[in-house]
Amino acid sequence: FLSQSISTFSRPISSYNGPVNSSSFRVPFPALRMGWGLDLHWGGLAKQHGFSDVSHTLEVFGTWAYKNGVKKAYTLVSDYGPGIDAEGAFQRAFKDAGGQIVGSVRIPVANPDFYPFVQRVKDSNPEAMFVFIPGGAQPAAFGKALVDLAVTLPLVLPPLVGTVAFIFLCGESGILARLVQSAFHLEHSPWSLRGWPALLLFHTYTMYPFFYVLTGAGLTRIDAALAEAGRSLGAGRIRVLTRILLPQLTPSLIAAALLTFMTSMASFSAPLLFGGGVRVLTLEIYTARQRGDATLAITETVILAVISLSALFFFQRYEGTRRFASAAMKGATKKRQAIVGGRARAIAIVCGVFFSLLLVLPVATLVLVSFAREGNWTTQTLPTAYTVANYVKIFSDSRASEVFLNSLSMSAIAAGAALVWSFAVAALLARKGSRKWKRLLSWLILVPWALPGTVVAVAIAESYGQPSMLLGSFILVGTFWILPVVYFLRFMPLVVRAVQASMEQIDASLQEAAASLGARWWQRFTRITLPLLAPGGMVAVDNAFHYL
Repeated sequence: FLSQSISTFSRPISSYNGPVNSSSFRVPFPALRMGWGLDLHWGGLAKQHGFSDVSHTLEVFGTWAYKNGVKKAYTLVSDYGPGIDAEGAFQRAFKDAGGQIVGSVRIPVANPDFYPFVQRVKDSNPEAMFVFIPGGAQPAAFGKALVDLAVTLPLVLPPLVGTVAFIFLCGESGILARLVQSAFHLEHSPWSLRGWPALLLFHTYTMYPFFYVLTGAGLTRIDAALAEAGRSLGAGRIRVLTRILLPQLTPSLIAAALLTFMTSMASFSAPLLFGGGVRVLTLEIYTARQRGDATLAITETVILAVISLSALFFFQRYEGTRRFASAAMKGATKKRQAIVGGRARAIAIVCGVFFSLLLVLPVATLVLVSFAREGNWTTQTLPTAYTVANYVKIFSDSRASEVFLNSLSMSAIAAGAALVWSFAVAALLARKGSRKWKRLLSWLILVPWALPGTVVAVAIAESYGQPSMLLGSFILVGTFWILPVVYFLRFMPLVVRAVQASMEQIDASLQEAAASLGARWWQRFTRITLPLLAPGGMVAVDNAFHYL
């Protein structure tokens, strides 16, 4: 889709040799609205000849962008002559018109992965992005990065935010229900977001990225030689799929299934808000706790913990058997092939755009409703009036700073403590020693993550809600530090596993060489280990901070 769009936009630019001005120049594909409210403005793909005309066109395009409401822009161009000239032309005209360039990046011409650059643009929060990349495989790779960002969006949303967004979009009073009701002139809402169908639909929406991410990574590691050998021996497509490809994807599929199962077991917001009469363990524990039946709450907590830990034990047990290991570990992975057929390509484009928009819609709905004027969205499909007064009311509240400060400080304390703890645990696991105790330690580290949040909360409340041997007469429950402790225990395993994976990739000869040159342990840690662990550790902390 993005490749075709860029090609459509590039042809009129590169073929136009007449005078260019803002009144005669019309952009056939000026912008693409992204899920986070970003307008993606295409800079075009200019041919080498006549590039001075194109540079002048891009200057007009910079002026056009500012006049059409874009105040802050980000430029992303390929690091070669035409790309650098296009960047300069657009930035010069955009700044002269009064706009602000909030960031710019030049990517390699043969860049295979655009996802880090797209994420960097998103973090800068511009209003528009100017893109100039060569033809061929680059537009498709850039489009894949945008799709990946939209597909994984449900993973970065807090559970409560995702639940509320889903209600505003798909609930009986949501935008979709009112749209159908208005289109077919129905007296009542066409559906009710309650019970098992609602829970299954919501969990599918929020948890399918586990399968997308892990299966995608598994496909890149598949040995293509095995599939080719199977076909050369007369095996059909179905037999190759079931006997060769799926066994190699088994670890990824089981890992995704485990994450989905454990996250569903821990789900609390969705059953609470639109579960209806569906009774789940998390709500039963909460209800028993609220009515003062501590014995029943603890018993149900133990049952929920046993189920979750059993799933984790099963996965680790199966992983240890390595029945899924490929018979030829040195084979080459299959190269990605473009869809060239007209009908198949059209279907792929339509499906990609449709599902990407479907994933972004709940978040877009939440953003839209946040600007709705109070009292102007009752029976209408969409709000009739919009205002920023809702945000002004929140930030003008004298207690707003305390709310934000508490949330950020608690999350930062937990994330920082998890990072420090992960360095110590990863260094301990990296040392030579018995593999049994290392396996036991790794399993114990995963326990807080494997347990549902309700189980962890009840355990902390029972342990530190009264005088204990560890803290004496000090009661932790009800103080500022209770939440950082719970956050630390809940998401520390994610940081530990990420740092441990980075630690295992460090070449031991680096430490040995530094030690032979007289470097002390702290010098080796700060000059060798820490710089190599920093990228993986910061990514893990960032992910944990989003969850917190």
